Amino acid sequence: MPLNFDFEDFGFIKNVQELPVIVERETTNLLVDMAIWIKADLKKQVPVKTGNLRSSVRYELKDGYEKDASFFSVDYGKWIDEGTGVYGPSGKRIRPATKKAMYWKAENKFMSSIAGIKPRKFTQKTFRGALREVDPLIDSAASRIFRDVIGR
Repeated sequence: MPLNFDFEDFGFIKNVQELPVIVERETTNLLVDMAIWIKADLKKQVPVKTGNLRSSVRYELKDGYEKDASFFSVDYGKWIDEGTGVYGPSGKRIRPATKKAMYWKAENKFMSSIAGIKPRKFTQKTFRGALREVDPLIDSAASRIFRDVIGR
C-alpha cells in the first residue's frame, strides 16, 4: 500500500511561493546585522583625538539591500583613513590654493606646502574582520529562510 503525502497539508507549497519575500526580508536583516557589526568595530578601530570622528560613526542603508551603506557623518573620516598629500590618493604635497603660504596651526608657522597625514587604514581592519564575521550571519539567515519555508 503506497504512502500518500500531500505537501499542501503542511503549508509547504504556500511557503515556497512566498520564498522571494522571505529571502528579501532575510537579506535585508543580514545587511542590517552586518552594518551593526561594522559600526561597532569601526568605533573600536577609529583613531581618537577629540572623539568627534568616533561619535560620527553611524550607518545608513541606502535603497534597501541593493545598494551600499555609509558609515561616517564627518567628511574628514575618509582623509584620516586614506591619508592626505603625498601619503594619500593624490600623492602630491598639499599647497595653498590661492596664497603663497598657509598657516599650519599644529606647527605654529606659515608653510608653502606640507606632506600631509599618513593613512591609518582603520576601515581595512574592520572590513577584513567583517569578512570573517559574515559566514555565521549568512548561516543564521539561511537557517531562518529554511525554517520559514518548511514551516518550522
